[in-house]
Amino acid sequence: MTIKWILFAYVLMITGCAINNKGLTQLQYFENETSYLSTQKTWGGYISTDHADRGLTLGHSERVKIYPKLTKEKELPIRELIQQVESSDYLEVSASEIDLGDIQPFAWVEKNQGVMFHANPTKVGFSVGVESRSVLRLPPEFDGIFMFHRYEDGNIKAGAQGSLLKEIISE
Repeated sequence: MTIKWILFAYVLMITGCAINNKGLTQLQYFENETSYLSTQKTWGGYISTDHADRGLTLGHSERVKIYPKLTKEKELPIRELIQQVESSDYLEVSASEIDLGDIQPFAWVEKNQGVMFHANPTKVGFSVGVESRSVLRLPPEFDGIFMFHRYEDGNIKAGAQGSLLKEIISE
């Protein structure tokens, strides 16, 4: 069995291919108080079996995905949540510190160059050239607030809160 895995790794390295997070890929994880962020850059052939971005890219691919931390924390007023997201930058963490399990990303940004075959819920088909997509996909059962902002310089601010404190607004 180990010879098969060694041969598999050797083929991936020689051909410049990656399957999910294995192979010629640069993967980083970040987190803030309310969400996780992953960045991935691949070169050569890249196969993704993830539900959100399933497909094949032959060329160069960059992906940023935002996952919520859906914990039952205290209720926050909307003003406090906005301030928290604006002031909370993502800090890099190691892959061993994060367990995303079956959590699907709420938002992702893709930049692909080359030949792309898409087979995911948001896009099915074939593309050639350069493409860029930003996707926001909240599950129907989500009951809360999700904020996502991508600045021109590529910086991302995001946050998720399961419930908000109901504020009484007086005139």
